[in-house]
Amino acid sequence: MIPKELQLLRNSLDIVDKGIVEKIAERFLITQKIWQVKKENDLPKCDPDREKEKLEEVSELAKKYQLSPKIAGKIFEKIIDETKNSYLD
Repeated sequence: MIPKELQLLRNSLDIVDKGIVEKIAERFLITQKIWQVKKENDLPKCDPDREKEKLEEVSELAKKYQLSPKIAGKIFEKIIDETKNSYLD
């Protein structure tokens, strides 16, 4: 039998996970619009300076919330890579 406290914590985690997936989906919808604007304006598909700026911002946010900047950076690098892969194909 699972302790009640553990089940409650798991339920809380499930809610957080759902929110994460919803926000990632929202982010991908926004990036679709960004790619379209870039295409319409003949702008480069990738912006390494913007990516670097975003990763630095994520690192600072991670520190603010007592999360490892390294972990947050890896997660966002993956999100950025997957975003680019979905539009560069």
